[in-house]
Amino acid sequence: MVMMSHLLVRYIDADTPASLSARIIKVLLKRQCKIRGVIVTDAPDMKAITDTYELADASVLAVMTG
Repeated sequence: MVMMSHLLVRYIDADTPASLSARIIKVLLKRQCKIRGVIVTDAPDMKAITDTYELADASVLAVMTG
């Protein structure tokens, strides 16, 4: 299991918090690091998410991202 943070990793994805980033989750963790377990996050109501996304939209994006 991997717990994702809502931090912004600008050199990988300058626009999307790690917990919602397809570049970080799908490419870096799943493809390059070969993570096959569960990837989770918590507290989608934190400022890093709610400043940009509606909670419902962020929740759907998190599931779609992986």
